[in-house]
Amino acid sequence: MSFKAIFVVLIVAVVGWSAYWWVNAGMRRDAVETWFAERQADGWVAEYGDLRVTGYPNRVDTILTDVALADPDSGWSWQGPRFEMLTLSYQPFEIIAVWPGQHMIASPYQRVSVEGEVLRASLAVSANGQFELDRARIEGRDVTIGSTAGWTVEVPELAVATQQPEDTPDPTRHRFGLTLTDATLSGDLRRQLDPRNLLPATSRPCMSMPSPHSRHRSACARWSVIPRRWPRWTSRISAPCGGSLTCGPKGMWWPMPAGLPRVA
Repeated sequence: MSFKAIFVVLIVAVVGWSAYWWVNAGMRRDAVETWFAERQADGWVAEYGDLRVTGYPNRVDTILTDVALADPDSGWSWQGPRFEMLTLSYQPFEIIAVWPGQHMIASPYQRVSVEGEVLRASLAVSANGQFELDRARIEGRDVTIGSTAGWTVEVPELAVATQQPEDTPDPTRHRFGLTLTDATLSGDLRRQLDPRNLLPATSRPCMSMPSPHSRHRSACARWSVIPRRWPRWTSRISAPCGGSLTCGPKGMWWPMPAGLPRVA
């Protein structure tokens, strides 16, 4: 093959790949703008300061700044200074999500700030245009969580995994797993979660799920999660603490050791 033919092939390849990237980037921008517009039409507060799509030629990275979302029906909201969705050009539905800076999650009952040296997730979403979550893996390092209710949690290492069960087409049903390594809870939160003072000051609890993505670690307590519809699930503490632990729509965890009333 002559040099001229090789040159033509290279030019065609570059032009073709560039066209593919720009179409892909345009679809990503349109999808984000459409999602925010649909939330606004539903009555949400759904705003961002700036939307950029970068990463040519091998990546399609979507970066939003000054993001604010609020659902008036539930009273839940989230806002943060920056949110990034990073993908490879040829894998648009495999996403790395990054939350740099301090983020605020609020309910009608309290506001919670979340900040970590590392706070990111790998997500797999559906290719049907609805971007429904299929599975996720969230990682955090040196995470600090503080509430206006006065409690705090410090977690040097955090890992969360969710996966949609294969036996249901409902995208709102997920199996859930959580690992907190050396988590330290403030005194008032410890008293709510552990009224009988069974856990050490710094513990390694883990919540596990029957999934290939779960992590099983040595721990003072282990919870097996019973899948429920978001945002409610129930888990059972196996040992050494008897009883169960419930997370309700209000976002508050209530320990229910055997023989003791629920702590509100």
